[in-house]
Amino acid sequence: MKFFKWLFSTECLFSGFMEWMFFLMLG
Repeated sequence: MKFFKWLFSTECLFSGFMEWMFFLMLG
């Protein structure tokens, strides 16, 4: 359970990071 929670948080963090990089490139 702890592993899945860690995996989920990492996925969300990575997704947010990619989205932020995308906005930086557009700007």
